[in-house]
Amino acid sequence: MGLFQAALKIFCHIFWLPLLYSQGLRSEKCVASIQGVSLLKHSYNSSVVKNMFVCYYKCKDDNLCQSLNFYRDKNLCELNNRTHTVSLPLNFVPNSNAFYLENPYRAFLGLSSLQPAVSCGEIKNASEGLAPSGRYWLDPGGSGNKPFKAYCDMEQAVVVECTGTPCNNGATCDYQGDGKYSCRCQPGYSGSHCETEINECSSNPCLNGGTCTDKLNGFSCACTSYFTGARCEDGLGAECNSYTLNEEVDRSVTHATVGSTYKCDSALVTAWYRFNSTAGSKMPTYCVASNKCNTHASGWLNGTHPTPKDSVVRRNVCFNWSGNCCNWQISISVRNCGLFYVYRLEKPPACHLRYCVTK
Repeated sequence: MGLFQAALKIFCHIFWLPLLYSQGLRSEKCVASIQGVSLLKHSYNSSVVKNMFVCYYKCKDDNLCQSLNFYRDKNLCELNNRTHTVSLPLNFVPNSNAFYLENPYRAFLGLSSLQPAVSCGEIKNASEGLAPSGRYWLDPGGSGNKPFKAYCDMEQAVVVECTGTPCNNGATCDYQGDGKYSCRCQPGYSGSHCETEINECSSNPCLNGGTCTDKLNGFSCACTSYFTGARCEDGLGAECNSYTLNEEVDRSVTHATVGSTYKCDSALVTAWYRFNSTAGSKMPTYCVASNKCNTHASGWLNGTHPTPKDSVVRRNVCFNWSGNCCNWQISISVRNCGLFYVYRLEKPPACHLRYCVTK
């Protein structure tokens, strides 16, 4: 007896498996390989391994593995997603260097969307008649792109559909067995029978005083005269849609200047600016301590921010220095754009002066 034949005999002796698995195949026979054949066109994983035993355990531990090919001349292990009993006969071909082995622990086809069956009959045949009736993933076209779940009656090996039309508004009925079913609703509907139209206005999606009108699987907002956008999120006015975004985090009112590095807004170009960073999104409306915002004289808005109805307003910005909260000041324009503010900033009158930002 050759070494490999002896190994196969030991292999057969070790893997006598009188076990029952609710989600897989029952095996009450010796796990023996078939020498001289291999299954083509069903391999999804291949690797070089030490021996056939390693290949077997790779297959056993893989939920998708239904069978394996082992090529002794290359020590090549191929894991297959089908067995030869459900594959085309022409795919089961002679190969003197090959050994074919089915996984006795294999899961039933169709239990995973990653391994859909082409039919209920394929599931029944692959499981040797052990797969119970239930819901399985199917892909009749075999493309693997759009598998769906259906109830398989394994006695007849056919898909069983719902009786009548218990689901409303174009919903899909999924038969569960024993006369039970569930409904998969079309977008815009809910309920056990998809009988209720969802009110998309219930979450108040329209901002800034906009009026919401519910629609099937959607809504529309009627904005006030000061706003526009799908959710009335944009304030009217060119400055609300055309501005320079400033994201400098060291403008924060909590940022203390370290060392001799002080910044100044003397190079600032007069334009509309929007602050948006972790430092905040608006100017503070209180006196900020000196040596904050990475500058000497910290700039703050001396007045309240406008409401959306106020359009563009003028406000003074004060710069705190030498114990005077308004040691310097400059006039700027401010606009409330609904979800944010924009500021028409100008160069400060001296250095080191800088506009500050808060949350």
